[in-house]
Formats: sequence, structure tokens, C-alpha cells
Amino acid sequence: MIKFFNDYIVWRPNYYFSRWKKFKLLYNYNEIKKENTDFNFRIGYNILVEDWESANHIFSEIFIYECYPIDKSKSNQLIIDIGANVGFFTFYSLMKLKNAKIITIEADPKNYKVLKNNILSNNLKDRVQLLNKAVCSEKGKVKFYSSLNSAGWSSIYRKRGAEKSELIHVDAITITDILSTLQNKTVDIMKIDIEGAEYDVLLNDNFLDNFIIKKLFIEVDKKPRDKRFTIKQLLRYLDNYYKNIRVFDSDNEYPLLICEGYKND
Repeated sequence: MIKFFNDYIVWRPNYYFSRWKKFKLLYNYNEIKKENTDFNFRIGYNILVEDWESANHIFSEIFIYECYPIDKSKSNQLIIDIGANVGFFTFYSLMKLKNAKIITIEADPKNYKVLKNNILSNNLKDRVQLLNKAVCSEKGKVKFYSSLNSAGWSSIYRKRGAEKSELIHVDAITITDILSTLQNKTVDIMKIDIEGAEYDVLLNDNFLDNFIIKKLFIEVDKKPRDKRFTIKQLLRYLDNYYKNIRVFDSDNEYPLLICEGYKND
């Protein structure tokens, strides 16, 4: 009986929920499979992808399960998407925030090529500023491992999904550099998903002392690739700046930190 329940019942609610969300979001909801290379949204956007498995995983996290809590708004907001891949979070933010401007940053040249095409083909160049750079704690040239396994694994660390990779050198920029170009010192939402480099960036670039980041999303390694750091160390640091820190999907090897209520605002 237990085997029957696990084999035929347990998975069904999640499966039908996912199917319903895809139906609501996509014209081609019934065609999202490995042979298909785009996500054709009913709202009018079309997101092209090359690495289907990675893209489908990211799409599900962001659009089906809505791991990033963003309320709909028509107010002018500034969003920074660090580690954009091919742009799913950027498009999600644009759908939620009708008048938002977004700075979208992706290090991997292969991902960036697809990302740029997605922004230009959807006529979004006036709302989205693109940067093909790695975000690090220091600017300059850095080694970067472009994953041969999955577009979502590329990293400055040759570990995990980037063990099988192509070594390239890319330009690096700091968050302080990015924020220093802004007219004001306030960012409404910042999302960081940079495959292990989040520890070095957050703990060694003091941008949170000098700029207001109202809401900060960070995908983190529960066991950091850089052994200098621990997740407890990062949480203690963030507690200096945010009144409310939640951990989404805490059992996952790569949970999401949701930081709200900037203390110095």
C-alpha cells in the first residue's frame, strides 16, 4: 500500500500544479521538452535557450515555484540581476514590476550571447542594461571555468559542475563599482546567483555599508566551494544589515537567502 501511494499518488499534486502554472504562463506549455528551445510567454515575451535542462530547472524555480517573492507594482524600481544566465529572473522581474529598470550581469560568454539576444529580440534594451562581466570582490581579469556540463554551473571555481569546463579569462567588476555608477544609493532588489563566489563578494566588498539594498536574494552554497568561508559566517554578517533573513529550501544543497528590512534605510 505504501509503495502504491509513493508510486502513484505522492507526485501527482506537484505534477498537476506545475502543469497548471505552465498553462497559465506559456502559449507553448505543452511543448516544453528537450526538442524545444524557447519559452513563449502569453504576456508576449519569448525566451530562447540552448541548454534545455538547465533552463527548465531555472524556469521552474522562478516561474512555477516563485522562489523569489516579488509583489506586483507599477512604481519605478531598480533591480540588479547578478548571475543572470539567459535572463529568467530579469524577465520575471519585468513581468512583476511594470516600470522597473534592470542591470543584468552574466559572466559566461555563451550564456551572455543568448541573454543579449533575448533582451534585444524582446525590445527591452531601454529597460535592461547588460554587462558581460564576472562579479568578484576585486576588479580585473579573472580565471573563469565555462562548464561543459551545464550552462548553470559555470564559475570562478573549478569545482562541482564546473570540473569539466573550458578555462577562459573574463573581466571582473565589483558590486561597489556597479553601484557607484548610479544616480542614487538605493537599489530596490538585488539577486546574486554566482556559483560559489557569493561568499567572497559579500564578505570582502563592503557595498552594504555604503548603499541601500532594500531586498537581497542570494543563492548560496551550504558547503562553500571556498573553504575560507562558512554559511554561519555569512548569516552573521548579513544580520548586521537586515531585520529579516529567511532561508528558502533549507534542505537543498544550494538554498536561497531572502534578506529584507535593510536596517540603515
